[in-house]
Amino acid sequence: MNKYNPKEDTEALYNSLNGGANEKEIIQIVTRTTNAERQKIKEEFKKTYNEDLEEKLEKELNGNFQE
Repeated sequence: MNKYNPKEDTEALYNSLNGGANEKEIIQIVTRTTNAERQKIKEEFKKTYNEDLEEKLEKELNGNFQE
């Protein structure tokens, strides 16, 4: 059984959120990962970049994906 490693997705999200949000890349990552994997990405993002992923998404996406 493969253990999920969030580093690649974390880096891809970081790159997608800097220099203009790459919404297609963000959607691909969010839709192909489980909730547990997304939580690992969130933790890795905070550890690696010292930023809150949810706050960064809200800021960069300007509420386009909010309910």
